[in-house]
Amino acid sequence: MGLDTEIVVYGASGHGGSVGQWFTDNFAAQGRCRVAAFIDDETGGQGRSLQGKPIITFEQWREQYHDRPCFISIGSPTVKRRLVQRLMAAGAAFARLYEAPFPHFPGVAVGAGTLIQAPVYICPATTIGDHVQIMPMTFIGHDVVIGDCTTICPSCNVSGHVVVEDDVFLGAGTTIINGSPERPIVVGKGAIVGAGSVVTKTVPAGGKVAGNPARSLRELAQRRRSERLVSAGVVATPWRRNA
Repeated sequence: MGLDTEIVVYGASGHGGSVGQWFTDNFAAQGRCRVAAFIDDETGGQGRSLQGKPIITFEQWREQYHDRPCFISIGSPTVKRRLVQRLMAAGAAFARLYEAPFPHFPGVAVGAGTLIQAPVYICPATTIGDHVQIMPMTFIGHDVVIGDCTTICPSCNVSGHVVVEDDVFLGAGTTIINGSPERPIVVGKGAIVGAGSVVTKTVPAGGKVAGNPARSLRELAQRRRSERLVSAGVVATPWRRNA
C-alpha cells in the first residue's frame, strides 16, 4: 500500500468508529493512509457522516469508491467472513497495512485486511492471516499461527507454539498457555473463548469455552447446576479423591 492511500471502512457502529479514529490518529498522522468513507448496511445512504466522512451503502461503494481498498471493522468473525466474501465477489481489494519486512517485529508475516492496534508485542516466527484484528495491550508469542478473520480482543496473551485457526474470537483478557513444537495448543476453527479465560489445552473447532481453566460452556453449566443442587441439599456432595 502506497503513501496516503484512501481506504473504505466497512462498519460504522461504535467499534467501526473506534477503528476509523485509530486510522486517523496513527496511519493518517504518518501519511500512510486515511479513511475516505464508511460502509453501513443499515444507516448508509441517509446523508449521515462519521468523523467527517460519509456513511455510504454497499451500492454507493461499488459505484463511487470501488477503486479504494477496504477494511472490515466488524468484530464478529462470522459476519466478517461473510462480508469478505461479499466484497471479493464485487471485486474489492483489501488494505495491506503492514508490508514485509515488518520493521517493528522482525520475522512476523501479516496478511491483507489485518489491523494491529498498538501497543501490541509480537514475537518472531509468527504468521498472522488476512482480516485479523488484534486489539491493544496484547502479547503474541513466538511460533504462533493466527488464522484468517480472527478477532483478538484487548489484553490477550497468546504464548508460544499456539495455532489459532480461522474465524476464532478470543475475548478480552484471554490467556493461552505454551504449547510445544511437537504438540502446539490449537484453538479450532470458529471457536469462541470467553473473556478472562485461561486455555490450557486444545479447543475443538466450533467450541465455546470459558473459565480458568477454560471448559466448554455445557460443562460449566452442568457443574453449576450440580453445585446448586448440592447447596440446596437435593443431592449429596460429590465424592472426590484426596490429593
